[in-house]
Parts: sequence; structure tokens; C-alpha cells
Amino acid sequence: MAEGILKEAERQEVIRPTKYGKQAALNELSKHARFTKILKSESKARKLEEDIIQSQISFLFKLYSAYAHGHEDNIVIRVADHPPYRRAALVALLKLQDQWPYPIKWLEEKSKGSGKWGF
Repeated sequence: MAEGILKEAERQEVIRPTKYGKQAALNELSKHARFTKILKSESKARKLEEDIIQSQISFLFKLYSAYAHGHEDNIVIRVADHPPYRRAALVALLKLQDQWPYPIKWLEEKSKGSGKWGF
């Protein structure tokens, strides 16, 4: 997931190619004005602290890159699979790429009480 988003971000000239790795590119993307606007909106809608959501970006690639290969269906962001701040960071990232040609298809499962993080 993240690799595809980063490649498209480079093609869209949202970020510059970097030799420092995918996480460095993701960190750069998270500082982009469009991303921070989306993040701010997610923070307000979810009643979560913006800076904590932003801090989740620093390890998203490491956490999720191993699971994102070979999936052609929609990505489902499930409440039960992700703590609230990490889920907000993932959603902000996916919402950013929604505006690009050929975005990754995704949806967020919003039902509460469906697992560990559903409260």
C-alpha cells in the first residue's frame, strides 16, 4: 500500500524521490500541506490529538509493508485491527491519494465494539 502511494506521490510531484528509504519518503509526504489539511480534519472529526496522529506516520511503513503485497481487493481499515491514532493516520494517508489518478481502493470499517480497539 505505502509503496504504491509513495510512487504515485513522486509521479504527482508531491514529494521528491529520496535515497533514504520508503519511511523517509512517507515522513516527507506527511509534511505536505494537503496531507496536513486532511490530518487536521481527521483529528477534529475523531476528537484525537493532531500531533499524536502525526507521530504514527513514523512507523507505518515498517508496520504494514509486509502485509500489503498481492492484494487486489479493497483495503479495509478495521477498527479491531488498528488503535485509534494509527487508524486516523492510515485514513489520512489513503484520503490524500484518493485525489490522484488510479487511487488505491479502500474503506474504513467504522462499527464500534467489534474488537480490541472498537471500545
